Amino acid sequence: MLQESNRFFLLPFGLCCWLVLFNACQPTTNARTDLDRMSLRGAVEWFEEWTYNGYNNLQRNRYDNHTITRFNSNGSLHKIGYYTPNEQEMYWTTYYYQQDSIWMRTVLEINRESEHPQNYSLYLLNKRGQQKTIYSIFLDSSINYRADVAYNAAELPREITYSNAQYPANIPCKVLKTYNKKGQLKTEDTYIYDRDAGRCREKPTHSTFTYNDQGDVDREVALFFNGAKQLHSYRYQYDSTGNWTQRIHYQGDDVIDITKRTLQYFGQ
Repeated sequence: MLQESNRFFLLPFGLCCWLVLFNACQPTTNARTDLDRMSLRGAVEWFEEWTYNGYNNLQRNRYDNHTITRFNSNGSLHKIGYYTPNEQEMYWTTYYYQQDSIWMRTVLEINRESEHPQNYSLYLLNKRGQQKTIYSIFLDSSINYRADVAYNAAELPREITYSNAQYPANIPCKVLKTYNKKGQLKTEDTYIYDRDAGRCREKPTHSTFTYNDQGDVDREVALFFNGAKQLHSYRYQYDSTGNWTQRIHYQGDDVIDITKRTLQYFGQ
């Protein structure tokens, strides 16, 4: 989700959400679905989110981000839409499933009619249906970056290594993950590119996570490579199925953003 240069290192939980795609999109034969990996309960057909920078913008309905995520009936991702500031334009990423790969195509849609191709991604799968190699591909077929994924004994991603990056400052160099007994992300070490030195930093940004009773992140402590430390916490409201419909993000005692979410379930 957050791909501007180093932006995701200022919002650690945003990076966590972005990297969930490296756990997602398995073929239908795998027991875990994208709904499971995104901590969603019930047969979610789609959800729509609006994120506001502070209460004043929430009251004025001036959102900073507006997205919609659609699922297939088997719980796999179908489409993710990102609205631009012009509500007549939005970016759609569509997932196409094969036995040994997943193809993702992103287009700019204007007035719900014309589509303008933007970029592609290709996920190569191992024999267990897990992503082993990910390619981000520009429209001219050149490689934006490559990511290789290694798994732990519980078949959860433990290391993601990036290479062949056209713009190395825009993505991590490497991400290391550990999990608690419930399979929830416990720690994440993110190594980023040092633009001045022209190489990856030796010291990572280290994040630790704790969860509430519903299984959502309620606290994150981020220790940055430069020694800075941030405490992020999250407060939620839930619907009757147990999925959150509002999330308030705090940094220390300050509200950073508020996200409102609407969910639609299959059969409703």
